Amino acid sequence: MLNASKPLAAHLPRLDPAWPALDTVLECARRLGHAPMSGSRPAPFKHRNLVLLCASRHVAGLEDFRNAASGLGANVAVLVSDLHLNSAPQTVEDTARLLSRLYDAVVCDGLPDAVVDRLARSATVAVRAGYIGAAAHADALAQHLAGADPLQHKRHRILQALVMQSMS
Repeated sequence: MLNASKPLAAHLPRLDPAWPALDTVLECARRLGHAPMSGSRPAPFKHRNLVLLCASRHVAGLEDFRNAASGLGANVAVLVSDLHLNSAPQTVEDTARLLSRLYDAVVCDGLPDAVVDRLARSATVAVRAGYIGAAAHADALAQHLAGADPLQHKRHRILQALVMQSMS
């Protein structure tokens, strides 16, 4: 279990500074309780659209994150972005406005922090970063959930919690 004197991040390998507040993700996963992994599941994001805006299609955790979002009822698109630090401000603003019209939330991966910040300032929907990278470490996060559930169930709850946090 965790050493109470160290933050959770200290227990995980190569923590990306863009990651979400891991303690918040774990708390959300705990609240999800024993959500069923198959069969009739609640779909809190039914009819909601999520875009995963990535610098590449080859991102660790991308498919797991996409599948967790779909499992919660979201329609998920994966777009490869060529936005970079030298992108024209108007291009970033236009992109943010277009994404805001098409999607309910934007989750970025591999884009420079400054670009994500510019997108977030111009968008009218939630723009987040770090959640896909955290999904790549769902097993490590799942080990910090108490209870006798199998690791696979805990991992599923972590992935769902990452999606829920990214869309809020």
